[in-house]
Amino acid sequence: MNIKSISGHFSHKYYINHNNRTGKNLSSNIDTSRTKNNYNKVTAGSKNCEGVYCACIEEIFLKIFEPSWQEYQQKQRPARRFNGTYLDYIRQKQLEESKNKNVNTKSKIPHEAYEIIFQVGNSDDTGYNSNLDDYAKGCALMRKTVDYICNLPNTAVITEKELNDPDWKLPFDNGVIILNNVTNEDENSPHIHLSIISVASSTRGCKVQNSLSRCFENLGYPTTYTYALDDNGNRIPKRDKEGNIVTNAQGDVVYKKEVDKKGVIDWIDEIKNYIEYEMNVSYGWKRAEPSGSKRKHMSVQEYKEYANSLSKLKKEINNSYDEYQTFNNKFYESISKNNYNLDYFKSKEMSNLWNQYKSTSSQFWDWYKHEKTLMNVMRSSIKSPEEQRRLELNYINQLLFRSNSLLEIIILLIAKLIISLKERENYDKQIKLVIKKQNELKQLAKEMSTKNAAVRKELKDNHCHEELIKEMQVLKEKLIKEYNGYEHKELSDPFQIFD
Repeated sequence: MNIKSISGHFSHKYYINHNNRTGKNLSSNIDTSRTKNNYNKVTAGSKNCEGVYCACIEEIFLKIFEPSWQEYQQKQRPARRFNGTYLDYIRQKQLEESKNKNVNTKSKIPHEAYEIIFQVGNSDDTGYNSNLDDYAKGCALMRKTVDYICNLPNTAVITEKELNDPDWKLPFDNGVIILNNVTNEDENSPHIHLSIISVASSTRGCKVQNSLSRCFENLGYPTTYTYALDDNGNRIPKRDKEGNIVTNAQGDVVYKKEVDKKGVIDWIDEIKNYIEYEMNVSYGWKRAEPSGSKRKHMSVQEYKEYANSLSKLKKEINNSYDEYQTFNNKFYESISKNNYNLDYFKSKEMSNLWNQYKSTSSQFWDWYKHEKTLMNVMRSSIKSPEEQRRLELNYINQLLFRSNSLLEIIILLIAKLIISLKERENYDKQIKLVIKKQNELKQLAKEMSTKNAAVRKELKDNHCHEELIKEMQVLKEKLIKEYNGYEHKELSDPFQIFD
């Protein structure tokens, strides 16, 4: 039985041009020859696969929210009225908030639309380039899910028919307008891009609002929060972008909160449960256990930066390991070439160097083999797109630093070993030279002994031969002169000679 993961990433940003392949600069991972296979059920601002025009976001806001917005504006004092549409108001407030670096409270400004990406499997087990059969099944499953989403209760699709009907109204007070709903089958893994606009009724302010939390709360998916706690069970203070603790108007510390019960995420989980049911019934696939990762969906630009950094990391790792293997091979080649064996490393200094080398190279190899595991651990710690990008890039830099540091240690150790081998070669040359000189001195001593015996004999016979005595004295001085500097001493440390 195949085991497939099911993901549903939620984001406050949506990318219609990328999702519908209408942009000028498409991503390099898109196979344009397969773009025609994409299932474009709802396409904002263009005709879908059935030839029906689907409303763009400006048309939807004008149709659904603008009447209530204008009614609300008329109730405001002229000085407090906003000169523009409801969509203009949201976009301007979002722009102002993005420029404000001192915002200490959670944003209350809604986003104009949201995007959810559903995917079954991954590029390894359901990819076009790795498992074509499961890829085709994944495409069919994603298409079926697109149709299922469009028929969910409290969802609506606005087409040219609804736009042209002045009496048409939403069939619900609280629900989701599907802005875009397509499958992308021209990348390696089939997936769904679902863009939605939340609609909520309210008794205060505008009667019809674009509020995500209120929308899903009214649908039975409330979002609640609880205080975030550290390892000791203490509340964690909230901090601004400069790292300062945030306080309220009364000077009290504001504590960080985290989601206790999710609203829209619970709605997304129900769709994931549908995908699980369908893939089990249709293909016998079993859903993989959730990884527990809190990583959110990245934007296209953020993913590109992350992918480039990860690709650079893997390239650096491969290059570092290749360099390590090259030095390692040269080292052993040097040992083999000079007919050295590991007994040579029993000396104290060389033994220490050898142990350091084995330990460091082992650490490097273990780290290299477990790189994927380390990256998975890193991914599981991500909580938001911004934090994800910061933490992952920071961790990649740490891995690069660790790779370079280990490689530098290995290169240094190998260099020391090679230098030591060269010193051993010089040491052996010195020993050979000493032995050669010793042999020459032995031969000279033998000649001296022979002449000395002859001199003794002649002295004994003739009692005194001054010329022979002088000759013997000269020979003795020559011997002493030649022997000085070549007297070989036993060395307790083979490196003593180089001190």
